[in-house]
Amino acid sequence: MVVGKPRTEGVWSAQEVKRPMDPFVFLLTLILAFLAEYVDASLGMGFGTTLGPLLLILGFAPSEIIPSLIVAQFISNICAVIFHHRFGNVDLRFGSAQLKVALILSGTGVFGSLVAVLLSRFIGNEGIKSYMALSVVMFGFYLLFKTLFNRKTVMIFSWGKIIGLGLFAAFNKGLTGGGYGPIITSGQILTGISGKSAVGVTAFSEAVTCVAAVLAYLHSGSLPESWLLFGVSLGSVISVPFSALTVRKLPDVLIRTAIGLFSIIIGLLLFAKF
Repeated sequence: MVVGKPRTEGVWSAQEVKRPMDPFVFLLTLILAFLAEYVDASLGMGFGTTLGPLLLILGFAPSEIIPSLIVAQFISNICAVIFHHRFGNVDLRFGSAQLKVALILSGTGVFGSLVAVLLSRFIGNEGIKSYMALSVVMFGFYLLFKTLFNRKTVMIFSWGKIIGLGLFAAFNKGLTGGGYGPIITSGQILTGISGKSAVGVTAFSEAVTCVAAVLAYLHSGSLPESWLLFGVSLGSVISVPFSALTVRKLPDVLIRTAIGLFSIIIGLLLFAKF
């Protein structure tokens, strides 16, 4: 495989010719996955947005990249939930308020995604892209404003806000295929949840949203080459304890600021793609 020459053929084909492992590309893939998941598990967003384009540059096809990202995100999010809970960033014990939030976001995610999939056929691709980028940027700017310039304003928690956020974030993901992390993480903070807890809850709800996709790929037999899947998954899992420890050590105001800034960056990058 030639590094730097993206493959475009064979999209969604399960019959692609398996290639021998390239040790250099495998190591590079592992490192990139580590860095992407470190950001994602620390801020609740950015894994697929950053790693996907990099894997395209390395020469992998979308049919190889997307299943690898989904499976790796499923595994790493489960690990992130465990470590965030263990380090005290989020309380996911049975009966806790934060577990209820995670379950509500997961449940509304199913409904919101189904509605979005039904509506997506009536909306053009450019409209979908613009909608996703604009919503992420707006959430980021609003969170940043609340954190830096309007600190005296108390963000009051309510279950109605959580249900609305879950529906909106899932609708966004079902309509655009992305943007779930930035909206669900920054949105939780705006509903009154701490930055540390928001990151842990996002890991939980995203793991649930990945279940259906993982099962579908396993059933279809269209998973990519084992060494690519293993490299992306291994790099992601290794980074989780470090990111969870980072969240534990950082002050909440810094986490909220970083989440707001990164949401804006992701939204602008999405705009730049078209």
